[in-house]
Amino acid sequence: MIYDDRTDKNYKYTHIQTKRYEEFKYFRNRWYPNGKKEVPLDIELVPIIIKNWYLGGGSIRRGSKNNYRIQLSTDSFNASSISLLMDLLSGLDLTPKSTDNRIYLYRMNDVKKFLRFIDKFPPSMTYKGGFLFG
Repeated sequence: MIYDDRTDKNYKYTHIQTKRYEEFKYFRNRWYPNGKKEVPLDIELVPIIIKNWYLGGGSIRRGSKNNYRIQLSTDSFNASSISLLMDLLSGLDLTPKSTDNRIYLYRMNDVKKFLRFIDKFPPSMTYKGGFLFG
């Protein structure tokens, strides 16, 4: 049990620390080589990586003229990691923009192309863009 002073209640919880497991040390060292988060230079933006990145740290918003935009969270990445991700997205024939440590896709063609990489949305995640494909 853990006490939450915001609600003045006790809650059951489970605490998992992956850095304690030897099996995850390789991934920890790969993504935090100097103790700070960095995108590995040899990463490939294959569909499963795009899917996990977006579903875990992305969103879709309706913009002007019933267009949509995609936001990809990169808040904890350094500038060189964001630049690498922008280059990799450009290599997928997308036109990403970056502001406030986040990456955006503003063109509707890019939004649809990006969402097609994801292929099938889990039923509980269709609000993240699966609705665009009926």
